[in-house]
Amino acid sequence: MLEDSSARGSWDFNDVVPMYQMAGQTLGIIGCGRIGSRVYQKLQSFGFKFLICDPYLSAERKRELGIEVVDHATVFRNSDYITLHTPLTPETRHLVNARTLAMMKPTAYVVNTARGPMVDPQALAEALKNRVIAGAAIDVYDVEPPRPDYPLFGLPNAILTPHLAWYSENAGRCIRELIVLEIDRFLAGQPPRYVGKPAI
Repeated sequence: MLEDSSARGSWDFNDVVPMYQMAGQTLGIIGCGRIGSRVYQKLQSFGFKFLICDPYLSAERKRELGIEVVDHATVFRNSDYITLHTPLTPETRHLVNARTLAMMKPTAYVVNTARGPMVDPQALAEALKNRVIAGAAIDVYDVEPPRPDYPLFGLPNAILTPHLAWYSENAGRCIRELIVLEIDRFLAGQPPRYVGKPAI
């Protein structure tokens, strides 16, 4: 872009247009537990409007966060960005599919840093190719690492990262410390604080 712009004597913004400021955009959060609620809290200062879907959130927790919840369809239809933060269950498997993608705005983006099977990759690839939605960012996959024929490879409007959204040097140390603390709790006859659910 810089070389072409220099030759023409003018800037070329085609590769970055359209771009929107975050303030005033609607962020849909599906799943507002430990991680989803942190996302909500961290992004408030950016000026987003929020749509939050979590049918299992207690009334007390909703009061603590100062939120109201809506259903999935409302999130898909009205969000500029959707970020997923639920466990994988039969209910959430392929939650992002051809039907729900068709509900979304053509300018909308979907982000999955939760569980790979929550997104139907073939349906998402078709939606991206046909500009049903503007783009997607994916950090988790059904099979990791994804196979060479993964349908989102090579799409210009898909950002793919290698299950790395958690990473920092600090987080790597913290994870190890938490593991050791959980072993200590178990050996002391105490119940674990962080119980993972098996993949469905």
